Amino acid sequence: MNAAGEQQGGGSWVDHAARAEAWEREHAAEWSRVDRKLRGLAARRAALDAEEARLLRYAEELKLWRAFGFGSLLEYMERAMGYAPRTAAERLRVARAIAELPLMADALEDGKLAHSAVRELSRIAVPGTEEAWLEAARGKSLREVEAMLSLLGDVPTPVWLSVSAAGERLRSGEPAEAAFA
Repeated sequence: MNAAGEQQGGGSWVDHAARAEAWEREHAAEWSRVDRKLRGLAARRAALDAEEARLLRYAEELKLWRAFGFGSLLEYMERAMGYAPRTAAERLRVARAIAELPLMADALEDGKLAHSAVRELSRIAVPGTEEAWLEAARGKSLREVEAMLSLLGDVPTPVWLSVSAAGERLRSGEPAEAAFA
């Protein structure tokens, strides 16, 4: 500290705060630009994931892997597309599942849900519950979706499907923890 009570080399805390505010004002426009680009990439990635799901279903129908000497579509996905075995299996499972869940497929394509959230929701959603699950997941992060689904525990899906009151509570905006209590 110097004779004026200021820290040497850094100035007073008021000077430091003023420099920090000036730095933030200077970079605010750049933050917005980078944020827009990152959100745009996320939206494009979601659209690509939706397109990939459609093409995987079509590739399965065509038995595409045979044309390239692979033993299965999973092997094709691993070798030609570079997926790890578990990732290939999950991507194919999701592609098949969202063929029966058009609202979920649309949410993926529109960027309203990331593939990772669709992956988790497609484990439990069926055509009759799809809308309620999408509503329950709206605005939630992947971790929040996983937490919501973890409340189901080991209870088989048909048991939950028979509890229409829980679906109604979800649609009315009640938190998932309460809706499934």
